[in-house]
Amino acid sequence: MLDSKDELVSNRLDDLHSMGLTHQEAVVYTSLLSLGPSYARAVCKDAHLTREDTYRILRGLEGKVLVQVIMGRPSTFVAIEPRSAVKTFVSEIDARSTELKQRAYGLGEWLERVSVFNEREEHRDEGISVKLLFGRQVVEEAVRLLGQCRFEHIVVMTGKGFVVSQKTGYLDHLSLAVQRGIRVRFVTEVDHVNRHAVSRFSRKFEVRHHEDLDRMLSFSISDNSAVTLALTDLNEIDEARAVCANSSTLVGGFRSYFEQLWGDSARPQR
Repeated sequence: MLDSKDELVSNRLDDLHSMGLTHQEAVVYTSLLSLGPSYARAVCKDAHLTREDTYRILRGLEGKVLVQVIMGRPSTFVAIEPRSAVKTFVSEIDARSTELKQRAYGLGEWLERVSVFNEREEHRDEGISVKLLFGRQVVEEAVRLLGQCRFEHIVVMTGKGFVVSQKTGYLDHLSLAVQRGIRVRFVTEVDHVNRHAVSRFSRKFEVRHHEDLDRMLSFSISDNSAVTLALTDLNEIDEARAVCANSSTLVGGFRSYFEQLWGDSARPQR
């Protein structure tokens, strides 16, 4: 094996560590790559580890799909080819990235709930409020209302809007709301552009298909407390315009409209 004091080797071992391997796993994997198919005793000698540690590390690498075991007396260990290893690393990174992003969304919702700004809003006069929203404010307000939601969040949105909502992370927020026990119902128009995204998110919250939504109003309601009404087609988030109001009359009217659409909609085919 290459001299472990060599700076390049040391850096590459650090890179393997950043991919999720322990230092010893990185040493054993690279040792096995340089040796080729080997018995554990050969790896043990090359990596300067005890026999017990070598077996434990090899089994751990097998669990990470980086080492294959050919059963025998004794067993032979084979390191998977580097290209396959890199694909494994990338898959793990993608999985960790998705998990961290979801945790960040959840953290944001929790921080929103404990924020002093929410307390100030609760102490405001119980009057009717109307907000005009522009660009990313539309998503920010929707996420804020979703963070305060306790029972149900309903949405009517065009097929293009569904795709844009996925890009902004709004659909991930809806998925996290479901994990908090919130019922989420979503009416959209399924087409060849958003079919894959609809299929993915319909496993996380309730989605139904309704045709010709481009000619209807797009809106969302949280807990019957506020309605956010789109004033423009949601093709690009920076071009979005919406109005948010807490009028019980408006909320009730759009709620009835939603239930009608929901009843006339169908479950999307997966």
